[in-house]
Amino acid sequence: MEETLPRALPRDVPTYHERQAAHFRALASTATTAAVKERLLDEAEEHEKIAREQTIRELTRSATGLLRTVADLPIVKPVPE
Repeated sequence: MEETLPRALPRDVPTYHERQAAHFRALASTATTAAVKERLLDEAEEHEKIAREQTIRELTRSATGLLRTVADLPIVKPVPE
């Protein structure tokens, strides 16, 4: 009998590390020993941590770029009535 593993398809999870985490979790769900399951879940957690850190870096970079753009806008003085 051939066992089919659940799959984490690229369209389901957007980044490499999120896909890897999903893949390790899928493998862990069918692990036959506690040691293997624990190791796979540890790997999944490590990839999730990396994915979170990347997201934070990307958001910080985007926010920094936005702040620079706003800082470069000319200051417009109100026209007196």
